[in-house]
Amino acid sequence: MARPVLFVHGLWLHADSWNPWVEKFAAAGYAAAAPGWPGDSPTVEEARANPERAAGIGLDAIVDHYTEITRGLHEKPVVIGHSFGGLIVQRLLAEGHAAAAVAID
Repeated sequence: MARPVLFVHGLWLHADSWNPWVEKFAAAGYAAAAPGWPGDSPTVEEARANPERAAGIGLDAIVDHYTEITRGLHEKPVVIGHSFGGLIVQRLLAEGHAAAAVAID
């Protein structure tokens, strides 16, 4: 089975911002995905129209959300996060939910 790789976006971004990287990693044989944060809208347009959907969700809830995603995988993923997403992936690694983490500033 392919090694899972999860991409985590930062503040003021949408999971779709990772699409080129998800495609690149998938083409290289990884099981790549960029699940959004809890409360994220399914599209950028909906997120802009309804920003309140993501309001009031704190760091612990976001980390818990990704922790649940990692538990559904066949092995611990490599997690890659940009900006505030970098903090999230560091937490996932420190708490034992990831095989490796890359935090991008």
